[in-house]
Amino acid sequence: MPVDFLTGEQAAGYAAFRGAPSRTELERFFFLVVDYLAGQLDIADASVLKAYGGRENIRLDHEPYCA
Repeated sequence: MPVDFLTGEQAAGYAAFRGAPSRTELERFFFLVVDYLAGQLDIADASVLKAYGGRENIRLDHEPYCA
């Protein structure tokens, strides 16, 4: 990909993270993915996915599929 329009510093940092993303960046780029996934899985209320990772022993639910 041509990067002639970038400064040397910009080109060196291209496609690289500079520190942790802000809350705003996370909301902008990752919440949309959850909504899209919920639609693909036919989940009407995407907010229920928040509780998914907080369940106790969740790894055991998937263990039979990870052989």
